[in-house]
Amino acid sequence: MLALDINNLSYEPDTDPSIAVQRQLLIRYPEKSTYTNGEKMSYILSGNAFLDGKNSSMTMTLKAESASANFLFGQAQGSALNIFNRVRVVSGSGKVISDVLDHNLFAAVASRMKLSKQYRSIVGSSFGHGGVTLATADTHHFQIPLMLLSPFFNSNQLIPPSISEGLIIELYLETPAQAFESAAGVTSYTVSNAEIVIDSSQVADQYMKMIMSMPMTYEFTDVVQSDAFMSSANQQIEHVIPHSLTNAVEAFGVLRKQSDVNNGLVNSFNTVGPALVVTNADEMKWSVGSIKLPQQPALGSLKIYNILLNTQQVLSSRTCDSFNIDYSADFATKIGVYSVDLCRSRMYANSGRELSNGQRLSLFVKQSIAADYLLDCFVYHTARVVAVFSSDVKHASITVER
Repeated sequence: MLALDINNLSYEPDTDPSIAVQRQLLIRYPEKSTYTNGEKMSYILSGNAFLDGKNSSMTMTLKAESASANFLFGQAQGSALNIFNRVRVVSGSGKVISDVLDHNLFAAVASRMKLSKQYRSIVGSSFGHGGVTLATADTHHFQIPLMLLSPFFNSNQLIPPSISEGLIIELYLETPAQAFESAAGVTSYTVSNAEIVIDSSQVADQYMKMIMSMPMTYEFTDVVQSDAFMSSANQQIEHVIPHSLTNAVEAFGVLRKQSDVNNGLVNSFNTVGPALVVTNADEMKWSVGSIKLPQQPALGSLKIYNILLNTQQVLSSRTCDSFNIDYSADFATKIGVYSVDLCRSRMYANSGRELSNGQRLSLFVKQSIAADYLLDCFVYHTARVVAVFSSDVKHASITVER
């Protein structure tokens, strides 16, 4: 096409500023067509393309067996994510990139801290949010965003081909008693027709060679988990997080009654918070080495809830765009959360604290309601996957930094 010069304006053909030659949705399948509770579902990715994990999803169908005609995931925070108790992402060379234990518990709590009520009611209905009663006689279809399935995919960066090629996604299926809530208890369940739908972008060969000539870094906010037992005789616990992390940015702990965890008749992911009666009987204190966060222990439900609002930056907003924990309805009995902000500065999202043998992160909780509890602590931290390319993308050297 020729350029036109009319009325002192130049009219030239449109140019494409992108080096990508093709963007499409790729479908990848697990190793088997059908899985049952207790098994591990694995996907192996392939293809010389950049992947947008945040704009990708997994679809599946689920069929539950129960003496009851109906079942549900849990009214307060349950979803189809309940069925995955561990999610691992492993590089093609066998290096573990992300490994989240008790992932279903993490997802149940984080969905209320990080997702808005509107998101959960609209998009969440596609992956089982909302406490909808499901018929045992029917097969149910769900679509789960990959960014909720693993923190590895919750990044604004594209995953480069050197990391995505041969990438393994492992999903460990939960026991029925923990995954579901049912009048008669779900005895077993089956997952079938599972597939991952990935947003991929291919790059022209001449640009790919240029990209391969330099190291590339993929950065995301990963999550690690640790747990402990809290006796009803003591009604308090101080748990020291065992992980050494270069850049921890946020953490939270939750208490569950031990008797509820494997009880298929109740929601196994209800987390017990401080009693709403405003007394000093409930207490929370986080520490990083000698630094106390907050400076003085938070006493009573209102102060502990206020710390939660602070860590999620709700106090600085007039909306709850990404927060959905109601103080009077949820905090004491359903979504109790003991949280801490580990960022040293608000200027940068990854301005976190180093955790090591000499500077451990610890949580002290005093609970006024006596029971045998399980304490689960989750720590967000910045993770990086560095890929040094060779002439063949399949033989890139991968380093994981935590």
